[in-house]
Amino acid sequence: MRFGGCCWFVLMILVVVGGCRVPSASPPDPAPVLSQSVQRFPSSCLSPCLVPIQQPDHALCVVITQGYGIGTHTPPEVFGAIDLAVGSPMDGTSDPSATWNVAVRAAHDGMVIRVAYQPSLAGNHVRVANERFLTAYSHLATVTVQEGQWVRVGDVIGTVGSTGASTGPHLDYQVWVWSDQMHDWVNQDPLIFHPTQTFCPSRSAGSEPAS
Repeated sequence: MRFGGCCWFVLMILVVVGGCRVPSASPPDPAPVLSQSVQRFPSSCLSPCLVPIQQPDHALCVVITQGYGIGTHTPPEVFGAIDLAVGSPMDGTSDPSATWNVAVRAAHDGMVIRVAYQPSLAGNHVRVANERFLTAYSHLATVTVQEGQWVRVGDVIGTVGSTGASTGPHLDYQVWVWSDQMHDWVNQDPLIFHPTQTFCPSRSAGSEPAS
């Protein structure tokens, strides 16, 4: 007890002499559940820098079966996404047999903030976020992560499926960016972060019936 009291006394002197202060209440952090974890873990890729169904050991022909702001991806501020599948480089169409159960990988470093199932919409889905970016991965066949888990870019978070409101195997992929001005997440076109040359040419980015 004497040692503890001494430490407290020294701490009080440092506060008075050194001008230290106890932090006062402040506005909530943009991603309150993430702030401490982001500081603890070094980051190799905070912005989306990996196409989620591309594989490091063998290149796949990834096609966009439904583009941003098209069909079921409207209005884009709510449902903006792109649908991804494995396709044929010959005709640019998706190949369901090659798409089923392909590993889905985190597009950036972050914390898994949601793992859930929505039978009438996203099916099995995962959300990964850090202090600036949030990505969502929907219609998964399986999920391999848990809420609160920290993942690095390229870590497997699930496999491609067709759960929820879906007509065939594909990945519904969303990107959200934190806006300090709006103090909210803003949906953005994933192609801003993934150049089109990372995809095989698609016959149509809006006509194939993937939801």
